Amino acid sequence: RGERDSWLLGDSGYGLLPWLITPVPNPQNVAEERFNTAHKACRSTVERCNGVLKSRFRSISRQRILIYDPVKAGKIVNACCTLHNVMILKGYPLPTEQEIEAEMDNNLPADEAPNDGIVEMDTVTIVQNGRRLRNQIIRENF
Repeated sequence: RGERDSWLLGDSGYGLLPWLITPVPNPQNVAEERFNTAHKACRSTVERCNGVLKSRFRSISRQRILIYDPVKAGKIVNACCTLHNVMILKGYPLPTEQEIEAEMDNNLPADEAPNDGIVEMDTVTIVQNGRRLRNQIIRENF
């Protein structure tokens, strides 16, 4: 029904969508600047986590494309997260900063990402809904 209480965060290489929140391109006020700062901090945390998982579990880093259907891919990532947490509990060392940075640097740019199976919808309406939602988040929280 389109109801959600969470969103994906994307960098400025992605288009703004109701389910994919991107930074404000040219902040016009303090609230928008604060939003961008918080957005960047959160994305950095997620990117670092992805880098740790990809450097520890090379199978999820292969070819930089989704080679499994989304349900199976989600199960694989959940299994990797679980194994990662067990490894931390058992005292295994984390990947080095160089390994993590190498994985983060190897991410496929958004404009080169595959678009297989995505159906085009009314882009203008979707972007307007995304902008309306982002503005609401900024108004209510920043």
